[in-house]
Amino acid sequence: MSEEIRRVYEFGHFRLDVEECALWRDGEKIALTQKALELLLILVEHDGRLVTKAELVEALWPDTYVDENNLAVTVSMLRKAFGEKAGAGQFIETVPKRGYRFVAPVTKITPGSGDLIVERHARTVITVEEEEPPKELEGDAGADVRKSLAGETQAKSIWRRRALPLGLLLLVLTLAGALAYVLWKAKRQRDSAAAANAAQPTATASPIHSIAILPLKTIGAVQPGDEYLGIGMADALITRLGSVRQLAVRSTSAIMRYANSPPEPRAAGRELGVDAVLEGSLQHEGDRLRLTMQLVEVSDGATIWTGQFDEHLTGLFELQDSISGQVAAALLPHISSEQRELLARHETDDREAYKLYLKGRYHWNKRTPESLQESIRLLDEAIARDPLYALAYAGLADSFVLLSEYGVAPPADTFPRAKVAAGRALQLEPDLAEAHTTLAYVFASYDWNFAEAEREYLRALELNPNYATAHQWYGELLCGLKRFDESERELNRAVSLDPLSAVTQMDVGLLLFYRRDFDAAISQFQKTAQSFPDFPSTRMALSLVYERVGNLDGAAAALIEFVRLLGADEKAVGSLRELYKQQGYQALLKTLLAGADTEARRHYVPPFTRAAFYTRLKDRENALLWLGKAYAERFRYVTYIGGDPTFDFLRDDARFQELLKRVGLP
Repeated sequence: MSEEIRRVYEFGHFRLDVEECALWRDGEKIALTQKALELLLILVEHDGRLVTKAELVEALWPDTYVDENNLAVTVSMLRKAFGEKAGAGQFIETVPKRGYRFVAPVTKITPGSGDLIVERHARTVITVEEEEPPKELEGDAGADVRKSLAGETQAKSIWRRRALPLGLLLLVLTLAGALAYVLWKAKRQRDSAAAANAAQPTATASPIHSIAILPLKTIGAVQPGDEYLGIGMADALITRLGSVRQLAVRSTSAIMRYANSPPEPRAAGRELGVDAVLEGSLQHEGDRLRLTMQLVEVSDGATIWTGQFDEHLTGLFELQDSISGQVAAALLPHISSEQRELLARHETDDREAYKLYLKGRYHWNKRTPESLQESIRLLDEAIARDPLYALAYAGLADSFVLLSEYGVAPPADTFPRAKVAAGRALQLEPDLAEAHTTLAYVFASYDWNFAEAEREYLRALELNPNYATAHQWYGELLCGLKRFDESERELNRAVSLDPLSAVTQMDVGLLLFYRRDFDAAISQFQKTAQSFPDFPSTRMALSLVYERVGNLDGAAAALIEFVRLLGADEKAVGSLRELYKQQGYQALLKTLLAGADTEARRHYVPPFTRAAFYTRLKDRENALLWLGKAYAERFRYVTYIGGDPTFDFLRDDARFQELLKRVGLP
């Protein structure tokens, strides 16, 4: 008879086929994960003996960080398949605080070479066996028993183990016979497993290098003040998993488009260019928060991991610890102790401060003048509760650096405060890549200390090479310094990490524009406008390059569309179209400049805006006047004028060249 023997176990209406790796009920195959099937086989083959939680975790996830809750979830899958409830198991018995045992009578059927051998196992047969090795068994014998009870095998998968030769199990075992059999079985399984592994290498799944975490869907009515939870939880998990160097985790800005209507996971994964997608739903009832999560492989839709969590709302720390740890373990075969510590690290022990931080990040990601100011208020409250909360300081810095670009306040009112907040974050947490990135942005955009900015960007990327924002902002700095090849490398990396970022896609077009590759720039801006039809800045950039090549019809159309996307009504848009038709492109530019002058009486408008319009109107004196004001204000766009073709009109002017020297531009 062949040594390779097929094993089939029957219990109740169920049949477990080891070689087919399948569970059947009355001839119908039951859908189960690989881990659930492996767990079932361990329990069945332990013949009613207790298997501790630690033994099961070690057998199912060897050398991998796994939260014990993952085991409970897997057991729950089996109970659901059997139609039983925890605590009243016909098949699986829970031993509180210890582990599990399989209690149903089992029939082993081993067909092969025309023979049919049936071995029946019942719990009463094996109750003579100890749950722990007898104390008198020491040395190798005791080790063999312990390894056998733990289900230890040298094979990578339980399903690769070979069957034992037949006829060695007795229906009634004496204590000595049972122990001798356990010792023999352990050695035989290890030897057979090693042979099977050598002969038939285990097929490995496609490696997962990138992941997107979608905003959590809310089930039922959203309670007042809970709007932040779906995005806030996703943002927190993105930050946690972003610390795992082997994984490229899409940024929160990349998944914001799915906040209101999350798509099917694989479709989102294809859009985001990732290998796997983590999605989930949450339900807030009273003081409890219930989450259901699943990790889906984009290529084939296979479920890599699932988890169900039920916590008090105050248990957000525990939820994120458990989810991030389990997801990392499901994706990576091995995870270092250092990475485990990073995943489990809490930046604050104040739960209310943590909730304020989540709310602050939620508003920051909305990117409106009002939401940025609300973000600052919430993060200030978080810091007031915990003055040692590094992430809250980093979030505060991120909010301040955007205020001037969104027309809230001039740079002098925002960037110094951002610098202080980022510096404080790094005092508390020197290895915080986000804070290094924001500090670099301040150095580049306000201090115009480009060498120090570059050092900070490189430090941020050393700490987190998959941080898309660091690549993007570093690429912008290099573009302003006319180091175009290096800029292209960084911007392309940012796009690969965050393919749904309209700003990064536009940056690629601006790089082409600065390189004077105008046809390619037009093509890139058109592509970006098609992908992000509601993003106004692309239209402004497109008008610049059309204007530069003499396509004034195209430039006018892009400018008018820019105004429409900013919120102008159809009457105003129609008036601009008629103005261009009747009076030409110069009249259109003058009208838009007058609009900026009017708006500046009510709100902050950067001087650079008017400097750019005067340059396009070929008004040298006013262009230089407003550029001087932008320089005095230290507005960040001044750092790009060295390579911007828009300012070629001024390039032969000594005053313009002197300005470049003062900024430190080549």
